[in-house]
Amino acid sequence: MPHSRPIRLLPVLTLTLGLVLTACGDDPDADAERRADAHGRVSDSPLVAREGFEELDWDALLPPDWQPEALLEELEVENIPDEDPRAVAIMEQITELWNAAPTVPRLAGRRISLTGFLVPLGFETDVLSEFLLIPYYGGCIHVPPPPANQTIRVVMPEGKPHRAGVFDVVRVSGTLLIEPFRHEIAVAAYRIDAEYVEHDQIAGLEPSRPVE
Repeated sequence: MPHSRPIRLLPVLTLTLGLVLTACGDDPDADAERRADAHGRVSDSPLVAREGFEELDWDALLPPDWQPEALLEELEVENIPDEDPRAVAIMEQITELWNAAPTVPRLAGRRISLTGFLVPLGFETDVLSEFLLIPYYGGCIHVPPPPANQTIRVVMPEGKPHRAGVFDVVRVSGTLLIEPFRHEIAVAAYRIDAEYVEHDQIAGLEPSRPVE
């Protein structure tokens, strides 16, 4: 699904990552890269819309008056080299901004479908009772992660965990809630109580199967 406004956010995030990140250890999954567009975000999904769910775009999660680019421009991120001691302080400011990213209250309680990349919350990556959903691909868990309003905690129905791999492309259908969630790898501003989780089959993945 098209992802217009975050096109401006993502390059800025990439620049901030370059200030302090060391190289990731593992090579990114080639299939997952093919499922992302030129900006690393989720490409249009071929999945047929589920009846009773509103197909949502990641843009819809961003308040129209939220303009983090203005602060980032003031910080002059592009002009600060990696070795500059100001980089750490700037990174802290950006992380604070990302973690406090505002939500769109009118979306609370809607039954929606949203496609993104799956990020496990722990070392168990095969059978998941909950996970994070983010809009773009990354080779490892980045610091900082996406803004909180671009990070969703997905909770599976009790007794029905989900089988998946790191950075699988999935479409989640369920009830969207505004519920802050803090984890060591990310802060999420939204939650989806999932009814369905389906794999994008661009790379030939099988549809998701709840554990019996």
